[in-house]
Amino acid sequence: MIQSEKIKKLAKHPFTKDVAMLQVSGVTNSAIAFLASLLFARLLGPEEFGFYTLVFALAGFITIFQDTGIGQGTINLLAKSYTNNDKDESRNILASFVRISLLVAVTTGILGIVLAPFIGKFFYNDLNLGKLAGVVVTSSVLLLFYPLANIVLQVVRKIRGLVVIEITNKILMSGLPILLILFGLGVSGIVWGQFTAVILMSLVGYLVYHKLSKTDQSLPAINNFFWKAPTREKLGKFFRFGFSIAINKNILKLVASVPFLMLGFFLATNSGLAFYKVALAYMSLPIVFLGPVSRLLNIQFPKTGVHGEEKMLRRFFQVSGLSVLVVTTITFGLLLVGPYLIDLFYGLQYAPSKTMIYPLALYPIFIGAGVGLGPLFRTLNKIKVAIYINIASLLLMIPTAYWLIGNYAIKGMITTVLIFGLFPNVLSMIYFSFYYKKIKNARS
Repeated sequence: MIQSEKIKKLAKHPFTKDVAMLQVSGVTNSAIAFLASLLFARLLGPEEFGFYTLVFALAGFITIFQDTGIGQGTINLLAKSYTNNDKDESRNILASFVRISLLVAVTTGILGIVLAPFIGKFFYNDLNLGKLAGVVVTSSVLLLFYPLANIVLQVVRKIRGLVVIEITNKILMSGLPILLILFGLGVSGIVWGQFTAVILMSLVGYLVYHKLSKTDQSLPAINNFFWKAPTREKLGKFFRFGFSIAINKNILKLVASVPFLMLGFFLATNSGLAFYKVALAYMSLPIVFLGPVSRLLNIQFPKTGVHGEEKMLRRFFQVSGLSVLVVTTITFGLLLVGPYLIDLFYGLQYAPSKTMIYPLALYPIFIGAGVGLGPLFRTLNKIKVAIYINIASLLLMIPTAYWLIGNYAIKGMITTVLIFGLFPNVLSMIYFSFYYKKIKNARS
């Protein structure tokens, strides 16, 4: 009876409702993305699908250097200023976000656009690959107001509105490319379809934020971002806070992208990339359930931390354990039906992917264990510790991946992904275990 009352009380908690709504959004978006990827694979065939994968991997690698961490930094800082109803600080934070985004767009963004074709030609002897990657990089430069609206909707807890624009974004980012593929444009159709979707969603983001600023006095009007500039000191402080987060995130992205680019370099054809991509995408489906949890922990941990770090760390370990349990259960189910579903959805041409899903089954479980690590490092202001751990992972990963992939190709790639999906999480868990014991001992 008591447990039943606790469950009912938990179900009515705003955090639980928000998680549930974001779970629905996450599942919907992932279903759309999975369906789009499936159609890309079937319509393009293994060789072209592998080429598409390499184009976006190269673009992703280039855009790493555009990420200053201001998005996550804005969420953390704006959540505090908005809760305190500090209008001036909210204006400074949002103005800093817009100004730094524009600065990045006209510096590293343009540099990436210019260099992309040369990188494609130099490493892969394919100028067209680099040109298409350059278009994808351009898309990331143009996307400004959509992330602004996304951030503000999270902070003001307009979760329903957040869900609507995220699903709309996913439909456009998937639907327009499919339409252009059907018109015979191939990989170019995917690139230009997503380019068009980015422009449309940036316009939607502008309109959404404009409406929010009209109804919520804590949010400044867009013109205030440019006419009432934050001081250089505040702009620098905001940039440093975001940049510390970016260093950590970008190292993680390098750990993920460098092995994939190495695989494309060593393989004689793009088909192998396609087979691996299909297997990894399939076994990454359980991770869908982790995204909303991690996002809300960015807001929840600072609130829980008000009642003490010990309580926050206990909540972290609880969330981690539950995430591993949920992901493991889903992964087991996916393994049972995997070979049949790959044949059914992707066709016999992707049969080599079926044998890859078994070793990759460990990947989502390793990721699930670390679902709360990012928010916890940020909330406790231990970003430097996370950076040291991830730098160690990167430095160890590069020679290891080069040797494994160079000698064992896809098998080496799978081994690399598993080792370095687990390694940083283990180090982080060890660190927080000692940190938790230290807090308990100090209290007693």
